Amino acid sequence: MIPPKLIGEALHVYTFHWLPDVTRGRSDQPETSTSSQITQEESLNRKKQLEIIVSLIPEDRGSVSVRFLLRLLSMVNILGASPSIGMILIRKCSFQLEEATPNDLILLLPSHDHDSSGDHHQTYDIDPVMAVLEGFIIQWRKSYSRDEEQSMILISKIAKLIVSYLQIVSTDANMS
Repeated sequence: MIPPKLIGEALHVYTFHWLPDVTRGRSDQPETSTSSQITQEESLNRKKQLEIIVSLIPEDRGSVSVRFLLRLLSMVNILGASPSIGMILIRKCSFQLEEATPNDLILLLPSHDHDSSGDHHQTYDIDPVMAVLEGFIIQWRKSYSRDEEQSMILISKIAKLIVSYLQIVSTDANMS
């Protein structure tokens, strides 16, 4: 039997070899060249690849990093993949949220928009982070009710993570 960590690492390498434009296509400049635009067929292929990758992630906690899971969640949003794939990733991220850093949340889930004047600005899509946090709280209530000391340490760590995240995104003038 192949160890789950090895499967996770293979999926990580495969993802960043075959789906690089999805994660790198988030620059501060609007895309203007047609060479950077992907065709509808390419987009469908990438969506299918992403869904297969997510389905192959081992259930074992820690088989892939939370950073990788968050990046996949970001890809789900960019490619418009199945909501069920997004839910699977949200659940997996929730189980490993304590491993995340504010930068993981900030850098991997931004949304770039263009306003009516064509100017490019960055806003943060906080909905995926909120969904991961909600999943974490549900899991935390089920799993950590027995050991109060460990429970308080974990919830404090998550609270600090979310406060740091909110401090960063709150500086965005476009946030409500």
